[in-house]
Order: sequence, then C-alpha cells, then structure tokens
Amino acid sequence: MANIKVNFLSYTLHRAVDLTVIIPTMCFSEMMQPDPHHAKDAKFPVLYLLHGYGNNHATWNGYTSVELYAEEQNMAVVMLSAENKSYINRGGDDNYFDFISKELPEFIQGMNFWKKMYIPVVVAMAASQNVYRMLTSGMVAIVGGAAVVAFPFLLLYILHKREERREKNA
Repeated sequence: MANIKVNFLSYTLHRAVDLTVIIPTMCFSEMMQPDPHHAKDAKFPVLYLLHGYGNNHATWNGYTSVELYAEEQNMAVVMLSAENKSYINRGGDDNYFDFISKELPEFIQGMNFWKKMYIPVVVAMAASQNVYRMLTSGMVAIVGGAAVVAFPFLLLYILHKREERREKNA
C-alpha cells in the first residue's frame, strides 16, 4: 500500500487542506514474482473517512486497521482534516459540506494519478470506529454502522437546504 500525505489549496475553504491517501500497490509476494509490474489500468473504489471531533486525517492510521482493510479490499482510502467544523457549511471560508461533497471528489478524480478511481463508496465518521471489524462482523453490524453514518449526512442535507431557503427569503 502506498500511504501518501497530501497538502493542497482549497478554493472552497480558501486555505491549505491536509489529506492522507492510501492507494493499493503490489505486496511483497507480488514483487518477488517474475516480471513484476504495477497495474496501469486498475480501478479502485474510494473510501472517504471523516474523523471525529478533536482528531485529524492521521488519526485513522494511528488507531484503526484501515490500511489492512484497504489492502484486503483493494480499495483507495482518502482521510481529511476538517478542523472540528462538523462537516457543515458555516459561511465565509468554512463551507466543509461543499468542500467534501464537491471539491474533494473533484480534486481526487482530477489528478492524473487518481483518474483510475471510482466515485466514493463509503463514508465513516468516528475515529474510534474499527472499520475492518465492523465489515467482517456480519450484516447487522454493517447495516447498523451504515445507519449511524447516513443519519448525520441526512441531517446535514436537511439543514443545508433549510439554510438555502432562509438565504433566498432574506
């Protein structure tokens, strides 16, 4: 697995943003085979992981098995720092919902190196959550985890739409 630290300027947030990106690469046993090479046409699903309050993009690597999970599932993982902004639009330069829903996928897919990735498949939020254990614990754990993750995004969407209506009426 390639573990890449990225720092780029966000046009939505008007500042530099830190990311950690994990990309599947060949493992040691594949490297030892005759004529090893990196797959040029490989496509990977992308897992976007959002940290909890008080953490940052590096927390996932330090406290979970995300790299092992990414390798086993042959998927790319993008972890960002949201500076305790709750992933919502707060106005001014703190429009994290717009950043996560529009600019970040655009940035990841827009880089030539990343064009092999799909659209994001999963988002998880709690830094203490063990993603690998959850996904291997059965359907109840998967559905429960998905509901816990989906509810805040549904709530954020509703709040965002209400704020848009309020701004139109003002």
